[in-house]
Amino acid sequence: MKEWIHRLVAAGCAAALMLLAGCGAPVPEPVTPEGYGTGPSEATQSESPAPESEAGEEHPVTEPPPDRVVPAIGGEGHLCGLPPVDTLGAAYRTGYETFTVRMLQELYGKPEAINGVFFSPASLYMALGMAAEGMRGSTLEQTLSLLAAEDRPALRQGNRELQSLMSGNTKGYFHLANAVWLRESFASCVKPGFLDLNREYYGAKVALHPFDTSLVPDVNRWVSDNTDGLIPRLLDEVPDGTLALLMNTVLFDGKW
Repeated sequence: MKEWIHRLVAAGCAAALMLLAGCGAPVPEPVTPEGYGTGPSEATQSESPAPESEAGEEHPVTEPPPDRVVPAIGGEGHLCGLPPVDTLGAAYRTGYETFTVRMLQELYGKPEAINGVFFSPASLYMALGMAAEGMRGSTLEQTLSLLAAEDRPALRQGNRELQSLMSGNTKGYFHLANAVWLRESFASCVKPGFLDLNREYYGAKVALHPFDTSLVPDVNRWVSDNTDGLIPRLLDEVPDGTLALLMNTVLFDGKW
């Protein structure tokens, strides 16, 4: 029987009116090493919280204070030279499997919504892990609960190992890519530690971009490039007031 090669792609995208890395709340959580990691990518800049906007208002963009720096752009979009792993830690694997079952139960409970859908738990799990690096308080607690993760350090380390396990497949089945697209005028509100951790543990590409008509074709081009053209168009428009796009793509190229 002739062997066919099927290319199946999952692309996860989160775009929101969100303060990635916390543009400041009236009473911020203490910033601890746990929250921002250790090593060369740890953020060293001090922070002065900005006033929190009222619900429904667009977040004001102001000049950065003297101790604030605009995040550096760059990143490959994927991690290179990862230490090879053969398996995942027991606690992380349990959390990942729990999340996967929850998502499958939710999807299969709505058959009208999953017609023709290829579901990638890994794509969603990594995208939410990236977003979690900018969360705090009850938002972080609820997200970790959804992901059935012990804490943020365990989640980021486990996701790093998951990427190693997938990208290190000797058959070359997987290609992963991550990106954070920031509105240029909003960049000064993002804590450098958020971007540093996403670069270090997810290899995320960080792009400062005007959120105008040029954004959609540039984002779609990035998605197409990282899915071998199988998803040539992901976005048709970006809602007004969007401040950031957090994106993950997983390309699976396997023999069935």
